[in-house]
Amino acid sequence: MAITKEFPKSLVQRWEESGIIPEGIAGDIFKASQKLEGGIAGFEENLLWAFKVSLLAGMARKLQGSLKKSVFGDTSPAKMEVNLGILKKETPNLLLYGSLSPVLKQMIAEAAEKKRVHVAGVCTDPHVPPYHFSPVTNYVSQEIPLMSGAVDLIVAGDQFVNPSLSHLAK
Repeated sequence: MAITKEFPKSLVQRWEESGIIPEGIAGDIFKASQKLEGGIAGFEENLLWAFKVSLLAGMARKLQGSLKKSVFGDTSPAKMEVNLGILKKETPNLLLYGSLSPVLKQMIAEAAEKKRVHVAGVCTDPHVPPYHFSPVTNYVSQEIPLMSGAVDLIVAGDQFVNPSLSHLAK
Protein backbone atom coordinates (compact mmCIF):
# COMPACT_ATOMS: atom_id res chain seq x y z
CA MET A 1 0.00 0.00 0.00
CA ALA A 2 1.23 3.45 -0.86
CA ILE A 3 0.06 4.80 2.50
CA THR A 4 2.77 2.77 4.26
CA LYS A 5 5.28 5.29 2.88
CA GLU A 6 3.85 7.76 5.40
CA PHE A 7 5.06 5.63 8.35
CA PRO A 8 8.62 5.00 9.59
CA LYS A 9 10.31 2.12 7.73
CA SER A 10 11.16 0.31 10.96
CA LEU A 11 7.49 0.26 11.94
CA VAL A 12 6.35 -0.98 8.53
CA GLN A 13 9.03 -3.67 8.68
CA ARG A 14 7.70 -4.91 12.04
CA TRP A 15 4.17 -5.00 10.62
CA GLU A 16 5.40 -7.08 7.67
CA GLU A 17 7.26 -9.48 9.97
CA SER A 18 4.14 -9.87 12.12
CA GLY A 19 1.95 -10.58 9.10
CA ILE A 20 -0.38 -7.66 9.73
CA ILE A 21 0.60 -5.39 6.86
CA PRO A 22 -2.61 -4.67 4.93
CA GLU A 23 -2.92 -5.73 1.30
CA GLY A 24 -5.94 -3.61 0.48
CA ILE A 25 -8.66 -1.91 2.47
CA ALA A 26 -11.74 -3.48 0.90
CA GLY A 27 -10.32 -6.99 0.59
CA ASP A 28 -8.81 -7.12 4.07
CA ILE A 29 -11.93 -5.79 5.76
CA PHE A 30 -14.06 -8.35 3.89
CA LYS A 31 -11.72 -11.18 4.89
CA ALA A 32 -11.60 -9.99 8.47
CA SER A 33 -15.39 -9.82 8.72
CA GLN A 34 -15.65 -13.37 7.38
CA LYS A 35 -13.08 -14.68 9.85
CA LEU A 36 -14.31 -12.76 12.89
CA GLU A 37 -18.07 -13.03 12.38
CA GLY A 38 -18.06 -16.57 11.14
CA GLY A 39 -16.22 -17.89 14.17
CA ILE A 40 -14.03 -20.06 11.97
CA ALA A 41 -10.70 -18.68 13.11
CA GLY A 42 -8.73 -19.54 16.20
CA PHE A 43 -7.61 -17.12 18.90
CA GLU A 44 -4.30 -16.25 17.20
CA GLU A 45 -5.90 -15.68 13.82
CA ASN A 46 -8.63 -13.51 15.37
CA LEU A 47 -5.95 -11.43 17.04
CA LEU A 48 -3.99 -11.14 13.77
CA TRP A 49 -7.07 -9.91 11.90
CA ALA A 50 -8.01 -7.53 14.71
CA PHE A 51 -4.53 -5.97 14.48
CA LYS A 52 -4.69 -5.82 10.70
CA VAL A 53 -8.09 -4.08 10.74
CA SER A 54 -6.88 -1.68 13.44
CA LEU A 55 -3.90 -0.84 11.29
CA LEU A 56 -6.21 -0.31 8.31
CA ALA A 57 -8.31 2.07 10.40
CA GLY A 58 -5.20 4.02 11.37
CA MET A 59 -4.12 4.22 7.76
CA ALA A 60 -7.60 5.28 6.66
CA ARG A 61 -7.57 8.02 9.31
CA LYS A 62 -4.19 9.24 8.07
CA LEU A 63 -5.45 9.16 4.47
CA GLN A 64 -8.58 11.09 5.49
CA GLY A 65 -6.37 13.70 7.14
CA SER A 66 -4.32 14.05 3.96
CA LEU A 67 -7.43 14.39 1.82
CA LYS A 68 -8.94 16.92 4.22
CA LYS A 69 -5.70 18.92 4.13
CA SER A 70 -5.62 18.90 0.31
CA VAL A 71 -9.23 20.10 0.08
CA PHE A 72 -9.46 22.56 2.98
CA GLY A 73 -5.84 23.56 3.50
CA ASP A 74 -3.51 23.05 6.42
CA THR A 75 -5.10 22.92 9.83
CA SER A 76 -3.73 25.04 12.60
CA PRO A 77 -4.46 25.11 16.31
CA ALA A 78 -7.35 27.36 17.18
CA LYS A 79 -8.43 28.90 20.41
CA MET A 80 -12.05 28.08 21.10
CA GLU A 81 -14.64 28.56 23.73
CA VAL A 82 -16.94 25.76 24.82
CA ASN A 83 -20.27 25.19 26.59
CA LEU A 84 -23.54 27.10 26.62
CA GLY A 85 -21.83 30.42 27.24
CA ILE A 86 -20.80 30.64 23.59
CA LEU A 87 -24.40 31.04 22.41
CA LYS A 88 -24.89 34.65 21.30
CA LYS A 89 -27.68 36.93 22.49
CA GLU A 90 -27.35 39.49 19.71
CA THR A 91 -27.30 37.12 16.70
CA PRO A 92 -29.17 33.99 15.66
CA ASN A 93 -27.56 30.71 16.78
CA LEU A 94 -27.30 27.76 14.43
CA LEU A 95 -26.13 24.40 15.81
CA LEU A 96 -24.61 21.60 13.78
CA TYR A 97 -25.45 18.20 15.28
CA GLY A 98 -23.80 14.92 14.36
CA SER A 99 -21.95 13.83 11.24
CA LEU A 100 -22.19 16.26 8.37
CA SER A 101 -20.21 16.51 5.17
CA PRO A 102 -17.19 18.83 5.48
CA VAL A 103 -18.28 20.49 2.23
CA LEU A 104 -21.78 21.08 3.65
CA LYS A 105 -20.25 22.50 6.84
CA GLN A 106 -18.14 24.89 4.79
CA MET A 107 -21.17 26.00 2.76
CA ILE A 108 -23.19 26.57 5.94
CA ALA A 109 -20.33 28.51 7.53
CA GLU A 110 -19.89 30.77 4.50
CA ALA A 111 -23.63 31.50 4.27
CA ALA A 112 -23.87 32.07 8.04
CA GLU A 113 -20.93 34.45 7.97
CA LYS A 114 -22.63 36.58 5.30
CA LYS A 115 -25.87 36.72 7.31
CA ARG A 116 -24.13 37.23 10.68
CA VAL A 117 -25.39 33.95 12.11
CA HIS A 118 -23.37 32.30 14.87
CA VAL A 119 -22.56 28.64 14.16
CA ALA A 120 -21.60 26.15 16.88
CA GLY A 121 -21.53 22.37 17.09
CA VAL A 122 -22.71 19.40 19.11
CA CYS A 123 -21.04 16.04 18.46
CA THR A 124 -19.44 17.34 15.28
CA ASP A 125 -15.87 17.96 14.18
CA PRO A 126 -15.16 21.55 15.27
CA HIS A 127 -11.96 21.86 13.23
CA VAL A 128 -12.99 22.10 9.59
CA PRO A 129 -10.60 24.69 8.25
CA PRO A 130 -10.89 27.57 7.75
CA TYR A 131 -13.93 27.53 10.06
CA HIS A 132 -13.92 26.42 13.68
CA PHE A 133 -17.27 25.51 15.21
CA SER A 134 -16.99 25.77 18.96
CA PRO A 135 -18.68 22.86 20.76
CA VAL A 136 -21.69 23.86 22.85
CA THR A 137 -22.04 20.50 24.58
CA ASN A 138 -21.58 16.79 23.92
CA TYR A 139 -23.71 13.75 23.12
CA VAL A 140 -24.86 13.19 26.69
CA SER A 141 -26.49 16.60 27.09
CA GLN A 142 -27.33 17.56 23.53
CA GLU A 143 -30.91 18.60 24.37
CA ILE A 144 -29.81 21.35 26.78
CA PRO A 145 -28.85 24.00 24.18
CA LEU A 146 -32.30 23.68 22.62
CA MET A 147 -33.92 23.95 26.05
CA SER A 148 -32.01 27.19 26.68
CA GLY A 149 -34.20 29.00 24.15
CA ALA A 150 -31.14 30.57 22.53
CA VAL A 151 -31.00 28.17 19.55
CA ASP A 152 -32.71 29.32 16.37
CA LEU A 153 -31.90 26.46 14.01
CA ILE A 154 -30.43 22.97 14.21
CA VAL A 155 -28.85 21.19 11.26
CA ALA A 156 -28.71 17.52 12.16
CA GLY A 157 -26.59 14.85 10.51
CA ASP A 158 -27.22 11.15 10.47
CA GLN A 159 -25.30 10.11 13.58
CA PHE A 160 -24.98 11.08 17.22
CA VAL A 161 -28.42 12.67 17.40
CA ASN A 162 -30.72 11.46 20.18
CA PRO A 163 -34.33 10.68 19.18
CA SER A 164 -35.46 12.92 22.04
CA LEU A 165 -34.07 15.95 20.19
CA SER A 166 -36.80 15.92 17.52
CA HIS A 167 -39.51 15.52 20.17
CA LEU A 168 -38.09 18.42 22.15
CA ALA A 169 -37.81 20.61 19.04
CA LYS A 170 -41.55 20.20 18.39
